[in-house]
Amino acid sequence: EVIFDESEWKSVYSVTFPNKPLPEKPPTLQEMIKLVAQLGGYVAHSKNCKPPGIETIWKGIQRTKDFAGAWEIFSPKKNRQKICVV
Repeated sequence: EVIFDESEWKSVYSVTFPNKPLPEKPPTLQEMIKLVAQLGGYVAHSKNCKPPGIETIWKGIQRTKDFAGAWEIFSPKKNRQKICVV
């Protein structure tokens, strides 16, 4: 949680693994970089694949920020009052 805050890693993990529950501990930095790269379009077919490039990471970070913002707003753990618009 030094590089990626809670809303970032939880939202990225939830989007990447929609059928898995969130882990108790955050993923390692190496795991998070791979997940963020996947959000940017990186596809690792095998262990011999090249690492993700700067543009792929940048695109993934942009999506990470979007997902984290949505996580902050719609997180089920937040105790927010319901707003009723008439």
